[in-house]
Amino acid sequence: MIRLNDMDSTYIDEAVAGFAKRMADDGILARQVDLLLLGFAYAIQNDIAPTAKIKRHDLVRVGALDPDTRPAVEATAHWYARTLGDAEMTEPKQLLEFIWRVGSAGVAALQKEWKDRAKSQIEMQILRLTQPAKT
Repeated sequence: MIRLNDMDSTYIDEAVAGFAKRMADDGILARQVDLLLLGFAYAIQNDIAPTAKIKRHDLVRVGALDPDTRPAVEATAHWYARTLGDAEMTEPKQLLEFIWRVGSAGVAALQKEWKDRAKSQIEMQILRLTQPAKT
């Protein structure tokens, strides 16, 4: 399994970069990259295909991501790519691009869903999204 490189930069699609900045500036999420990771999870939960190509807006280096979160994101990305019928990723940059294209697609979907919601409503929705499923 290909792993992410600590020195590579994370990025988000410029089309949703303003939304990500607003979420961080409003204190809804600590960092823009946190919204990107939430978007990644949301896209997978809702079977949202990755954006075809994104115009990059750099965020932080991969090494700034939580070391406990990274393996789950990496493994999930490989699984989701196979589920979509994509070719197996052989380079860390391919994995990085796939994760951020899926994440950006998820953020775009969340932006539409949260368009007219207040900060407290968005925070409540994030709490619901991050709670484990009841069995």
